[in-house]
Amino acid sequence: MNGLLKNMDGDKINKLDEMLRNGTLDRETYDEIVGRWNSKADSASTGSKQAQYDPTGRQRSGRVRISGFGNLSDVFAHELSISGAGTVEGPVDSDIIHISGSGKINGNVKSSESLEVSGSARIEGPIEANDIEASGFLSAQDIRCKSLESSGSMRVSGSIVSDVVECSGMLESKSLDAGTIKSSGSLKTENVRGNEIFISGKINSDQVNCKRFEMETYGESSRIGDLNSDIVGIKRQRWRFFSGGSVHIEKIKCNRGNFEGVKSKHISGDELNFGDGCEIEYAEGKTIRESDGARIKEKKFL
Repeated sequence: MNGLLKNMDGDKINKLDEMLRNGTLDRETYDEIVGRWNSKADSASTGSKQAQYDPTGRQRSGRVRISGFGNLSDVFAHELSISGAGTVEGPVDSDIIHISGSGKINGNVKSSESLEVSGSARIEGPIEANDIEASGFLSAQDIRCKSLESSGSMRVSGSIVSDVVECSGMLESKSLDAGTIKSSGSLKTENVRGNEIFISGKINSDQVNCKRFEMETYGESSRIGDLNSDIVGIKRQRWRFFSGGSVHIEKIKCNRGNFEGVKSKHISGDELNFGDGCEIEYAEGKTIRESDGARIKEKKFL
């Protein structure tokens, strides 16, 4: 076995052999590392100016697994599984990624099928995936995917771009852009852009732009700077004999709006309907209707 590793030093040989014996690496991945190391060494010895390896020419490994404590340098596989404490130095390109333990990846992550996190995952680079499901803790620079479901805690320092986002836990990012957004947890992001947005939890955002915005107010901790939407529907959450909650929105611009529990400085639109719990400083529209439980300081009919 060690004869294949004549270009590696003793420590690296022993470590690879140990990982193969305890199941951390499968034979296919072991052989790939050996071949890549020897090809790099041969290239260096002949003074070749070519790249050490060409990622487009690599063959994808089967399954790479860390079930205890382990470190890898680069992963190009069909499946990566981390159920213990593992670190990957460099990028990860794997069709399927499971992290149920504590995983740290110091590079970009690419998954053509799914990324599932039920433990703790810290990604130092951007994530590009098809489906992402996080019920534990996930942090990353940026996320690009088709479907994102977060029921745990997710922090993204940059942007999230996805066709569908569902959040029942805590989600923080600098910006969020999705076709459909459904959040029943806590959503905190500077800018939100979408087609349809449905909020039944808490939201904290400077700017929200969409075609349809619907919200059930929860408590009094939600805040939006500017809300621009064709259709806006905000109502108080209702229990058996009680309804309550409110949202602070500095400025709202819409075509048609139905409001309950909204506190705002400025609302403009074609058709505006204000219900219980609304406290509005200024409203302008073609039609403005208000219930006995709404307070509007100044109105202007267009």
